[in-house]
Formats: sequence, structure tokens, C-alpha cells
Amino acid sequence: MIRSLIQWLSEHRAVNLALVVGYAAFIVFAHEWFVYRSVDIMNSLSIPVYDRLVAVIVAAALISVVLMIYRGIRQWGHVNRYGVVFLLLTLTGLIIHFFMLTEMNIEFIHAVEFGLLSVLIYPLTGRFGGAIALALPVMMFDEWYQYQVLFDFVDYYELNDIVLDLLGAGLFLSVLKMFNLGVSIDHVPISKRVEVYLLLILVFGIVLGLVTGWIAIYSETASEHTWLVLNAIKEPYGFWRVHPLIGSSYHVLEPISGLAIVFALSFGYLLMDSSRPVK
Repeated sequence: MIRSLIQWLSEHRAVNLALVVGYAAFIVFAHEWFVYRSVDIMNSLSIPVYDRLVAVIVAAALISVVLMIYRGIRQWGHVNRYGVVFLLLTLTGLIIHFFMLTEMNIEFIHAVEFGLLSVLIYPLTGRFGGAIALALPVMMFDEWYQYQVLFDFVDYYELNDIVLDLLGAGLFLSVLKMFNLGVSIDHVPISKRVEVYLLLILVFGIVLGLVTGWIAIYSETASEHTWLVLNAIKEPYGFWRVHPLIGSSYHVLEPISGLAIVFALSFGYLLMDSSRPVK
């Protein structure tokens, strides 16, 4: 069924593109509504109960994924070993994120949102890592929109969330790759792929912004023509930050190391496309 749906979308590209654009807009512009509904539920249950409930749901979802994969391997017998490797690395990254970089457990909705977006993009590209790379601008715009437009209490550009977005996309697409649920396309050398040039343009643009001062790393390095300050945290910056509402401790990625991780993951997932496409 999944293979048939992906194949159908790849043959109806206008429909596929409309779904991608519509769903991406939904993720970005419905964010505020979902945040306030989440806060309402949290207040009705109490913060500790709500956070534990979300943690149980996240754990159950990950266990379900593992069991689904186990059953699939036993039933199908043959899986793409590269997909298995990417899946295991992604699950490891998600676990690390959960214990180090997650401020509230509900943040894991990011992994689901952008996992689904990357699956929708995949039939347009026919390449797993390519779909993740093309989803990255939406991830970056989503965080900018929250930071600069929606919430005046957010005091840093949340690279933590973009890392989680990428891991969610990697989780969904590595499962597809593992079970060879792909579309047949002509092999394109990595040097000729649009997604590679997109990532390089993003890297160049950010470096140019930092060099010219259009993007500042911290508030104290901002100038009168700075458009974006990546980290405006006012309190002393330490490795762990304590959440003001729930008291959880989490690490806020510093801008340069966070950007390095984001692009390392993005380019790393392109390696999923190094093998020949499914025939």
C-alpha cells in the first residue's frame, strides 16, 4: 500500500507538490494554535503529569516502530542493510536528543511533523536524502517564524528543534529505504543533484550573513544592520539551561556548533542516495 501510494504521487506531481506546499504551510502557520491548545491541556492536567504522559506516548511510539521493523524483517526476510544502519543511527540520535536537547517532551511532535513532510517530498525527488535536504528550508523558516514573529518570549533560534526535525525526517525515510519502498528513477551523480546545491547555497548564505554582520551569533556581537541574532539569551550561558516552567535541564546548542550539526546531518543523509535506486 505504501509503495503504491508513493508511486502514485510520483506519477501525479502536481498533486504531490500541492500536498507538500499545503502541509508545509500547515506546519508553520498552525503552530501557534497547537501550542496554545497544548498549554491548555498541560494546565488542566498539571505540568508534571502532562510531561510524563507525553514521555510515555513518545516511548510507546518508538517501541512500536522497533516492533514494526522487527516484524517486517521476519516477514520479508530481505531488507536494505544501509537503511538499517541509517535507522539505528537515527534512533540513537533521537535518544541522545531526548536526554540532552529536549526542553519539553511535547517537542517530539517536531519529529512526526517533519517526518511526514519528508515522506511527502520523497516522491518528487525519488531520493531519500534529497527529500530531507529539500525539507530543511521549511524547518529553518519554521524556527525563524516562531523566533521572530510568533513568540516574543523565545530568546534564541532553536537549532535544537531543527536537529530534531532532521532526525524525524531521517527516521521516516530510513524505514522506507530499509524496506526498499522507493520509486524507480534514473541515477544522478551527487555532483548534479539539486538538493546538494541547495545545501551549499544555504551554507554559503549563512556564512556570508555571519561575515557581513547581517546575522549575529550573540546579542553583544550585533550591529545596527543585524537582521537576526541567533542567541539572545540574557542569563549566564552554561552547558545546561533550566526550563522556567517545568524545571527540566537541557542543553541549548550554541549557534556555530548547532549549525554544524544541522548541515552534517543533512549532508550525511544524502549518503542514503549513494546506492543505485530501486528497480
